[in-house]
Amino acid sequence: MISTYKVFQMIFGLIASIFIIMFLIQYSSQYSSFEEQSQSITILKNFNKVAGDVYLTGNSIDFDDFSHFGLDECYVRFNEPDTPVIKCGDIDYPTFIPMIFRSGEHVLMDGSYIDMGWWTTRFIMVYPDLKIIYNPVSGSAEDTARLLQEITSIFNCEWGVEGYACNDINRGTPFPTALQLEPRVKFGFCDDNTLDMTLCDGRACERYDMFTGSSDYILYGDPSGMGQCTAPLPSEYYNLVMIHDYCPSNLERGVCIETSDNGVGLMRIAGSDKAYVYKDILDIMALVIGGDRENMLGSLGDSIYTFKNEIMSRRLALAAKVTAGKYSLMSEEAEEKCCTSQNYEYGICSPIDETSCECRPLLKEFSYILCKPAAELDSICELATRDYHDYSMMLQLRMKLDEAAEEYDNLIDRGCEIE
Repeated sequence: MISTYKVFQMIFGLIASIFIIMFLIQYSSQYSSFEEQSQSITILKNFNKVAGDVYLTGNSIDFDDFSHFGLDECYVRFNEPDTPVIKCGDIDYPTFIPMIFRSGEHVLMDGSYIDMGWWTTRFIMVYPDLKIIYNPVSGSAEDTARLLQEITSIFNCEWGVEGYACNDINRGTPFPTALQLEPRVKFGFCDDNTLDMTLCDGRACERYDMFTGSSDYILYGDPSGMGQCTAPLPSEYYNLVMIHDYCPSNLERGVCIETSDNGVGLMRIAGSDKAYVYKDILDIMALVIGGDRENMLGSLGDSIYTFKNEIMSRRLALAAKVTAGKYSLMSEEAEEKCCTSQNYEYGICSPIDETSCECRPLLKEFSYILCKPAAELDSICELATRDYHDYSMMLQLRMKLDEAAEEYDNLIDRGCEIE
């Protein structure tokens, strides 16, 4: 017969065993979670490093590591007053790289830049295997075609497309890998309840096809006049892009981009009553790539658009301020060197330097377009930091940017600046 002591010993032993097992299970779970989070941070660190390389070189590269640990559900977030981040679940990884970012198991990091003449700014686009579905409903034929061309041209740069060649080709250094990188964006059109992804010899069109293949008449003819798309889309990677002369506020799905003849227009996202102002191709691409997909904080397109504008506006303002300082000094130097033929004849100055006399006011005016010393609102450095949801303010900025580009070309033509 078992003694009372033995019984209590067995009971306490059983209780102790249960506690030990529970501790081991909890520890194992926490260790597994910690290990997974550690690996996720390593992946994001690697991504940020590669993204930085693409940003600096302009050379595109594919990235597959987001397929691990469910990291295909990430997005960029401007986290003011803290550092901008790539947010993946509970992980916030800091990044300052200007990017249009949509995650997926396999993504392409596509390097590009915007050349303003006086300043070249780089950016990258990160996107999975997207299908861009165009639905040009209304708008002038010329404005609609131009908008479609601009959107299409920025994806998957190709060889041999005159006027829309890759950035590396424009620099005179073609890379053979430009035609081999995956994923490759596909393009289709939607008219009423008909979704057509077979316009290019019975298959989905790629960027090169859209400019040189059987779909030319859509991009270069009169692409408007289709019925509003009601066709079902096969997956979340089909992004519907409506082109309209006036985007409705009650958009049911996809995104809508209004045509414009001055480079500034409005855009909308389905499910939101907010109007987004575009002033450059990156504003447009934020909504084209983000689409109407939702994330933890709302619209993916909204978070991309905000991230882009908060980072790029600060860089534009700083670039304008620094460049204005440079040309202000050049104007002062030109004033010191200025010697007209008449003054030279009377021995007032030597040697003759009439070029400096001609350049002096041009350099000063260009400096003021970029950034006036009094920090007035009508210069780029001030306008760049204003509300990017304000149409009139962004129209002023766009006009000033165009004026700066024109004045910069004039400086080169007059011999006041060397490219």
